[in-house]
Amino acid sequence: MRSATSLLNRTLLLHFTGSVFWLSILFLIGNILLQPLALWIASINVRINDGYVPSGNPLDMMAGIQLVFGMVYVVFLAAFLFSYKNKEQSIDFMHALPMKRHYLLSHALLSGFINILIPMVTTSIILFFERHFLVFDISFIDIITWGAYSVFVLMTVFSVSVFCGFLVNNILVHLQLILIVFFLPVIFWTLNVAVADALFEGVGIMSFTGNGGNLISGVVDNTFPIFAIQQIYSGFVFWKSFMWSLFAVFLFIGSYILYGRNQNEKVHHTFNQSWLRNILVAFLSISGMLLVGLIISVTLPNGLLVFILSFLFGTAFVYIAIEMSFQGTVRLERNIKSMITTAALLILFWTVFIIGWNQYVAYVPEESEIDSVRVTNSSSSSYGSNGKVNGEMNEDYLYIDNGEVIAEAVQAHEEAMAGLALKDISQGYEWIEVSYRMKNGNYINRRFDDLEREPYKEILGKVNSGEYARNNDVFFNVEDPSKLLRIEISAPGGTVTVEEASSFIEEYQRAMLGVDEDIPANIPNGGEPLLNGVAEFEQSYYSGQASIYNPVLQKAIKGEEELAEFLGVEGSEEMYTMTLDEVDRQKFFQDYQTLTPKQFTSKYELKVLSDSQMAEIVKIVDEGKLDGRGQKVLIYSSVAENWLDAEEITISMNQEFNILGIE
Repeated sequence: MRSATSLLNRTLLLHFTGSVFWLSILFLIGNILLQPLALWIASINVRINDGYVPSGNPLDMMAGIQLVFGMVYVVFLAAFLFSYKNKEQSIDFMHALPMKRHYLLSHALLSGFINILIPMVTTSIILFFERHFLVFDISFIDIITWGAYSVFVLMTVFSVSVFCGFLVNNILVHLQLILIVFFLPVIFWTLNVAVADALFEGVGIMSFTGNGGNLISGVVDNTFPIFAIQQIYSGFVFWKSFMWSLFAVFLFIGSYILYGRNQNEKVHHTFNQSWLRNILVAFLSISGMLLVGLIISVTLPNGLLVFILSFLFGTAFVYIAIEMSFQGTVRLERNIKSMITTAALLILFWTVFIIGWNQYVAYVPEESEIDSVRVTNSSSSSYGSNGKVNGEMNEDYLYIDNGEVIAEAVQAHEEAMAGLALKDISQGYEWIEVSYRMKNGNYINRRFDDLEREPYKEILGKVNSGEYARNNDVFFNVEDPSKLLRIEISAPGGTVTVEEASSFIEEYQRAMLGVDEDIPANIPNGGEPLLNGVAEFEQSYYSGQASIYNPVLQKAIKGEEELAEFLGVEGSEEMYTMTLDEVDRQKFFQDYQTLTPKQFTSKYELKVLSDSQMAEIVKIVDEGKLDGRGQKVLIYSSVAENWLDAEEITISMNQEFNILGIE
């Protein structure tokens, strides 16, 4: 006979556990498939094919997929454990039992914990014995760490799922609400930024500088399912995990409070609190309005009226769809409070949206507060850094601290903000981005789409000149060569991979100190740099400019290919040479980047070289007779001229022709 003071009712616990027994069996089987079996198959493949054994914890290979599977499991676990409260007969029966609600909830939660822990412990035990038969090195600590982290993630998702269940009385709406709680904030903010990007000059949904993040990364990185998976690969963040653990505890406590206050007679209502329902309908309607309105406005661009009508139609469409979903019928009942709430929040949203984004784009930092600046455009983005500079690259990489450049960037920014108007989507995809690194360590990024403005052309020409070659050189700015995994050099004529990455970078950086250049040899040509370098690390890589005037780089190329063929000189259909003794070098290079080929060749009276002269030039390049600050330059047609359409865009000389300094 059970003791009167016992805290555990075995029958009640078995009832809850039995209701989800087969669901937990599916979770166990899935876990075994995604970890022990996957590792076994991978180990066999390595043995048979003498393959590569990955470094780090082998459990991380499938950990992301396993966590997604586990999170889906605990969502359904919570939904089915508490499904009794969604039916009048079931909830009346459960609440008629001689026990308080908190007692019922404790047993249901305990059952949930058991159905999470037992499959995880079982999988861990299998891994513990299996590790001795694998080619991978899996320690006991690796298994404990993997298991503990998985339980932390699943318990956090379980807490959110349970709490959401006491806000609604329908299992389908319960599942929808869990998705809404996790993903509505990131979807809402992303759509907010996307619409601002479509409407306002200065806003860019993504930052191509690789620094300071972007406008959506803060919300995306802190969305729990995304955050949980990111930690596997980018490292454990203790304080964030601790905050999420506290949040989970608060939600479990909140579940007790809600369950104690919920009324049985509201079982026929979808939501227990009508005000919450109305707010959710409003936010979902606004999110849908932004999505539908953005799609329509992009399809039918130009004009304030198109934007207004598209957003109005989007609001009406999504509001009706959400009401159908929440009411569970296509024959809707008019909900005046819901309509008023949606209308009020809609007005509030647009008021905050317009005022907030206007203030955002109108802000121009003071020159005295700026440490350095980076200016890039849509053509040169292909050789920007991929990922953030995580101590792998010099912090000055791609940033210029020259006062004149900073002043011109600020001036161009101020002129762009003058006479602020709706963005013209028909301008296409050409843009320029200005990134300020402030003296306080923060970054301010702004993107503009009208590249025809003269200040933009001037500053782009200046920052892309050879004067700042070291700032833009991806190899010269590697901070710790010992962390490199791979070095790759590519040009129109092919790709060269350097085996000894670390020693190559050390030699390259030493040699670069003696390289003097002012010729913009690596200006983007229709989106493709003349010479592109890739520095790959374990979790990121950086793709950018490299100096063809560096003898170490020339040596690496010559070891595999002829230099002229590699650079696209051999096979070029049109070549010019120019002696710079009697011209303004700075003006010449600026014209190279801004004038059309016809204007440039006419202004400097350039004559096309004959076949014999071109053959002599090929020989000079093959011998490595290049000079980054010489008095003679070679201008030759690039591969970009084959696909650039002069009828669609204004083609500048540097887009169709490469330039090299030669002896």
